[in-house]
Amino acid sequence: MESELSGISNESQIAWFGFSAISFSDSVFNVYVDTWEEVCSEEFKSSLKKLTDKDRLALLSFPFIDKSIEKVFKLMKRYCVTEIFHIPVTVTLPECKKMLLASNKEAKSQSKAEKDFSMKLEKIRSLRIKLVQRKNEIESINGAIEVLHVMEKSQEQLIQHSKTVPKSPSRMASPV
Repeated sequence: MESELSGISNESQIAWFGFSAISFSDSVFNVYVDTWEEVCSEEFKSSLKKLTDKDRLALLSFPFIDKSIEKVFKLMKRYCVTEIFHIPVTVTLPECKKMLLASNKEAKSQSKAEKDFSMKLEKIRSLRIKLVQRKNEIESINGAIEVLHVMEKSQEQLIQHSKTVPKSPSRMASPV
């Protein structure tokens, strides 16, 4: 089940965390624009004044017309939204409860909705604890498997080594 707080431009994410993936990617774009404007100002100091407004705009907007640059910014925005600033569906914020209660119209059902939410929240907490326990168990098992692999390699090396080492003369002598 998808959380009500997941999505590209969810206001609850912005209100709770104080940032937005879209505003971050917009800031990156603005830095790009400012840098390009600075480069143009430095490189074409006297030439910019001679250009008409239309030509100046064409020069300043030149990198933003390119489709590959546009695609890069779209990909960066999508990556910010889905990877960097993504709130997983497993996160339960206070807004989840507010949204649930706000969607419930009847007063009698309000207390039932709060009980249901509390039960679901407790179930989520217990599942998170179990998940951490299972992760720890898996790490422990993986550690044991690594040790077994090392032991297996050592045993193979010993077997290989014993095949290549000639028997000592004392072992070759026949018993008297």
